[in-house]
Amino acid sequence: MGYMEQYKEQGSVWAKRALKATAAVIVVGVLGIAAVKFCDHIPRTVAKEENGVYSAALQATSSPFLFGPQDGRIVLKRNGKSIQTEDFWIANDGKYMDESNWSVEWQSDRVIVTIMGEEQSDHAYTFFYF
Repeated sequence: MGYMEQYKEQGSVWAKRALKATAAVIVVGVLGIAAVKFCDHIPRTVAKEENGVYSAALQATSSPFLFGPQDGRIVLKRNGKSIQTEDFWIANDGKYMDESNWSVEWQSDRVIVTIMGEEQSDHAYTFFYF
């Protein structure tokens, strides 16, 4: 076998190895991203306010991807037990929600929770006590 044939054969072997390695990296990356997105729907309490017997919690139920919205939940509890929930999404320029994205107004028969994002109008949710 001449020098050129041997060189071509070696190049072909290296090309196949590089292709297999690249495919493996892509598969591992896609599986990693899928695992993170699957596990990302575990609610995390971002902020909490209390008013005697009642408490309201702002929870993140996902993470923003690139510049997309983030899913969240408001949970109203009485004596530590969840009595009402409301799911929502917030357009916040791809930022994670925090305590600055909500306000809580306690009234005698209800609580009004307002969700505020950088790229959306404020949205008020009313929860009546029962």
